[in-house]
Amino acid sequence: MRRPLSNLSFLCALSLVSVGCEDTLSAAPFVSDAAFLEALPRAEDQALAVARLDDDWSGPSPILSAEDGWVDLLGISMEVASSLNDITRSCLSSVDSVSGTSPSYRSATARSWGPVDVGDDRSLFLDMTRLQGDYSWDFKEQATDGPLLSICAGTHEPASGDLSGGRGVFDVWLDNWSDLGGAVGTLGTEYDLTNGQELRIDIEGLGEVGGRAEDGAYYFWKSPEGGGDFQYRTELLLGGDLEAVFEVRTRWNADGSGRADARVTDEDRSWVVRFSECFEGRDKVWKWTNFRGGFEQGDASDCALATPAVVDQI
Repeated sequence: MRRPLSNLSFLCALSLVSVGCEDTLSAAPFVSDAAFLEALPRAEDQALAVARLDDDWSGPSPILSAEDGWVDLLGISMEVASSLNDITRSCLSSVDSVSGTSPSYRSATARSWGPVDVGDDRSLFLDMTRLQGDYSWDFKEQATDGPLLSICAGTHEPASGDLSGGRGVFDVWLDNWSDLGGAVGTLGTEYDLTNGQELRIDIEGLGEVGGRAEDGAYYFWKSPEGGGDFQYRTELLLGGDLEAVFEVRTRWNADGSGRADARVTDEDRSWVVRFSECFEGRDKVWKWTNFRGGFEQGDASDCALATPAVVDQI
């Protein structure tokens, strides 16, 4: 004679039809849902806020006025950061919209959300797994009768006592994302939130279909007090087939004062053009270059950071 299922076993078997089952009927499954959600990357932790006194990244950073035609290093750095933010934000805001729905599957070590229909015959999915305290996530899109393609995915190693802190990586594949309208390339981020905010970003083949693809490397660090360091290296097309390497390093204090130093050179570094500027908030207090015989404006003694610095983290 078969023994009847216990209430727990019966309810677990029934729940597997829809959302899976954990080993308790307490609130633990929903508490565990929160743990999975907290391990996802947060927009505010991935935003590059360059030399700004706030962390609002809801819109593009303004390019500073360059009425005298000067190369605006701080403005360029802020705009570069804003472009990277736009890609990351597109990924994470979509992940948030899907993870805000009820999970379609639960187990002791996994969660799934979706399909979530978003129009144009497309559906979004989010899968997460937990292994030895670390979390992996994969955000995917599928068109009707089409393949299931990863849009962005990553792993997260929580800090002790802080699920959202810690270290991790994630990648964005623009080619797989129909919402981006012909954008191609990949963006990869490695982050460390254990002491402030440290991000290492690489882009490969970033651009539009039929357009010029761009590769680049970026380093961003922001201290808990608000000071920071943003470095990047990319290629410039100067005209014809002439390409140059463009490196910029922008450093700032918590009060918004800081310095930006740039170098433009060919791949063999047979020639080098340098630019430097110091700023107090949005105002430039000193500018210098060796371009075309050299130029200097302002007083270098007004610089909050007196010593120039080169890109050294890429």
